[in-house]
Amino acid sequence: QATLIAMAFYSGVVVVDVLLIHWMQGANHRLHAAREEGRRLAEESARLAARTDLLFQELQHRVGNNLQMVAAVLSMQLRGLEEPTARRAISDAVQRVQVIGSIQRRLYRSNGELVPLDDFVGEVCDQLMISSGRPGITCSVKAASGLVLPPDAAVPMALILAEALANAMEHGFIDRDAGRVDVVLEHEA
Repeated sequence: QATLIAMAFYSGVVVVDVLLIHWMQGANHRLHAAREEGRRLAEESARLAARTDLLFQELQHRVGNNLQMVAAVLSMQLRGLEEPTARRAISDAVQRVQVIGSIQRRLYRSNGELVPLDDFVGEVCDQLMISSGRPGITCSVKAASGLVLPPDAAVPMALILAEALANAMEHGFIDRDAGRVDVVLEHEA
């Protein structure tokens, strides 16, 4: 009878071991399948992200090209104009379209990264000074580092800055060929 109990106990242990091994193999198979599904989803996500990035870059390229085309058409119209007010208006429009194109190329990135304001304002001022045709007038930018601006707020800010600089050059330097415009950016809490 002791042998029978030992055999029954041994059989029970073997059955439990076999069931545990079976459950562990099933769990390993499910884990492997889940890892494969995760890998497949990650690859698909990477492909979609790359495609989205490519489409975004293409869209931005086309927008930039369209803005250049608008500036070129306005410049062609400018050549045929004799009236000074009309020439100035078209010239201002060309300058603004060029500034918007430059801003657009600088700002809109697919990663949504915020724009460092000191670099951005410096670049806008440099471009405006170059396009003004008045090499004796310079622009100095003083801005605290670390200030950032989301792209949707940077375009209106740049257009306001462009208008302010154009007014400063038009009205502040009427009889002067040289001078400096100071742009100061401060953060107020």
